[in-house]
Amino acid sequence: GVAALVWSAYPTKTASEIRQALEASAQDLGSAGRDNTFGHGLVRADLAATYLDSSFTLSPTVAPTLDPCTDNPVGWHDSDGPDYNCEWYSQGSNCDQYGDSYENDGKTANVACCACDGGTMNGPATSSPSESSTADTSAPTVSPSASPVAATDSPSALPSVSPTVSPSKL
Repeated sequence: GVAALVWSAYPTKTASEIRQALEASAQDLGSAGRDNTFGHGLVRADLAATYLDSSFTLSPTVAPTLDPCTDNPVGWHDSDGPDYNCEWYSQGSNCDQYGDSYENDGKTANVACCACDGGTMNGPATSSPSESSTADTSAPTVSPSASPVAATDSPSALPSVSPTVSPSKL
């Protein structure tokens, strides 16, 4: 579908060139590069078309990776000292046994450490290929001049007369 769309705009290109454009301009999802979950990523017909123009060069990008959680505060340890940090709590059943005790900096391990279901959740990372060509990304400068008007031929109320014969008796 997307290949046919791009090929229709560039009928002199070969199938290999169209495929290369689609793969090279796909928005990377998941692990950096091709992977078994997302393949080459999200197909972007607009970037594939731009790729096929001679003025376009893709800059390699790597999808950012964030840990889903950060200990908060970073480097936290309990009131017994630095040996009893989030890494120590992550071992065995330490979170369950001691995670609500030994508060330090106003937090216990169950609040401060990701290993104990605490910490701070990081937002999802988003990334897309960058392009060296200049594209107009500014917002429209003119607003619509009139509001949409409702159609006048649509019914505005329920029928005013009830049927005289029950549909089940027809």
